Order: sequence, then C-alpha cells, then structure tokens
Amino acid sequence: TSENMKSTVMVLVYCNENDLETGSGFIISENHIVTNEHVVSGAEFDLPVYILLDNDEMIEVEVIWSSEVKDLAILETEKALKRPAVQFTSSSEMEIRDRVYAMGFPSAATEGMDSSALTTVKTTEGIISAKVYSESDVALFQTDTPLNPGNSGGPLFSDWGTVIGVNSSASLAYGIIIDEYGQVSPERIRKGDGINWAIQVDELLVELDRLGIDYELIPRPTDSPWNTLTIFLMIFALSSFVLALIALILLFNKKEKPRIKHLTGNYITNNSPPDRMNQQQLPQHTPNKQLQ
Repeated sequence: TSENMKSTVMVLVYCNENDLETGSGFIISENHIVTNEHVVSGAEFDLPVYILLDNDEMIEVEVIWSSEVKDLAILETEKALKRPAVQFTSSSEMEIRDRVYAMGFPSAATEGMDSSALTTVKTTEGIISAKVYSESDVALFQTDTPLNPGNSGGPLFSDWGTVIGVNSSASLAYGIIIDEYGQVSPERIRKGDGINWAIQVDELLVELDRLGIDYELIPRPTDSPWNTLTIFLMIFALSSFVLALIALILLFNKKEKPRIKHLTGNYITNNSPPDRMNQQQLPQHTPNKQLQ
C-alpha cells in the first residue's frame, strides 16, 4: 500500500491563473505517467500540464500519446521520477467479486483541509461488479469502489497490489443546484450509488507495447489451500497429537508403588508381627460328623 501510494500522483492543468483542473495518474516508469485523456485534454490548446509530487515539487510533463476513444493518455517528463513504478496484472485474469482498491485525489476531500491534504493519496475499496464494454467497444470494469471528481486517471489496484484498471468515471450527471441564498450553479450529482467504471488495463498495455515502454506484468497468485493460517493450524494439530501420544506412553509405563493392605481373616495383618497369629480368626477344627 505504501509503495502504491508513492506511485500515485496528482495531475494538474492550468487553464488560466484562476482556473485549475486536477485529476490523478500513476507512474509506470522513471519518465512516464498514465492518466485519463479527459484530464489532460487542455493540452490540445497548449495549456501546461504538471504532476504534483509534494507540496513543493511540481514537474511539467508532455502528453506523448492520448486516445479520446479509450480515454487514456501517457505523459512523459525529462526529469527521472524517484518513485516506484506500478506493476500490472492482465484484466483477463480478474474475476467478478474480486476485491479492488482505487487511489487518487478527489477534490472534495481537500475542502476545508490544510495544505497537506492536497498531496495525500486517498484510498477507497470495493469489488468488481461486472465486465462491460463502452459504446466505443472499450473494455471496462464496473465496480462499487467509490469514485469522485479528481479520481479520474488514478490506478485501480488488485488485492495483491498490481494495477488492473484506470479509474475513469462514475454515474454522475450535471444538475442545477440552488443554495440557501438562492444562488444557482451547475453541479455534478449522482445518478446511482455504487456504479463506477475503470478502463481495463489491457487497453493500456497494448499501447505501451506499441510505444516500446517497458512494464512488469505479474500473474494472478495461485489460490493455494496451503496458506499461512492453514500451515499454522496443521503444525499446531500435529504438535498436540505428538504431545498427547507421549503423555499416554508415559502414563502406561509408569510403575505403581507397592502397597500393603490391611488383611483380616486367615492372613497376617499389617499391625501383627509375622510370628503372631490372630487366633480368634483361625477356623475351629471340628471332627467329621456323619450326615444323618
């Protein structure tokens, strides 16, 4: 999680001195960043594009490739980025209900916060709800991972920490909002809860291959029953069995201490000397009588 947060950056486009558009992106190499095309569309009008690493470190970047159809863009910087590059897992290996994590910089999360909140990566989690296609035949993940304006272009991570998608949109629509003072302003409002989309990463990887940009592809981990908890429980059960077996062996092999009973009748008691007989207990001799 820590490395993934370091790989996630804020993307800024200066429209003018008083108008700043922001989005998210993620580092794929020392000199390349990925984001949404709609985040940096202002670059077509020669508007400068930057990435913000820290409060005091903002680097200008160049859009070297973009696709309005795929809503993807690749940025390049001359300065080497001393941040970890993400790893990828093919979208084809993902399954419905797999847990996923979105990282980025939703703008609403900085309102009323101090300056440090601006560069703090925010994380949300959810599951893959469906695999769908856009009207332009672009492969998408539908997820219930919360996304907000500012999350666009940020990475969608798998449960094992690899990028499997690029967050692109939520079920939002423009509406007219009237505040308590009667002021009217257009705002984006939700059309549905838990309905968000991310571009499947395979749509990006084919472009990286074409541009000759190296990346690391990690396969989905094998779901092995021999996980850490299972191994621990097996060792615990085996140890308990061995200890119980040893205890039983010791119990059966234990020698009993000799015990002298208090005997009565025709036998010597413990309190009588060996040469002394209890005459009262001896049977009386009677002559044989002929049975009548």
